[in-house]
Amino acid sequence: MTARRPRARERELNTYTGVQGYDFGPGREYWRKIRAHWSAVRAVWAELLLQHPRVVLREEVDGMPHYMAVMAQANDLVNKPLSDEQWRAAVSEVLQHLPVGGRALANLRLSCRSP
Repeated sequence: MTARRPRARERELNTYTGVQGYDFGPGREYWRKIRAHWSAVRAVWAELLLQHPRVVLREEVDGMPHYMAVMAQANDLVNKPLSDEQWRAAVSEVLQHLPVGGRALANLRLSCRSP
């Protein structure tokens, strides 16, 4: 098998400027509440990629881009007191609609574990 070369490479420059006098409290509070969700997203993807190194994503889930389905779920669950396992089960529920290696993720929910 021949090695595949990338068709494109992306280069960019990002610059950041510190902001003085802005109240970041609401953003920090939101992150405190939602970080378990994003931890679960990373855990589920890590498990997924161990099982299926090659992943093909549908463009939409329930009529919205797949990334928006995960973000909508985060916003729906942000104020619910869920355990890590409940977060992972919820994320797996959203991601099971994405085909992986020709198969659905129906069993991922059962096999997902903490990284």
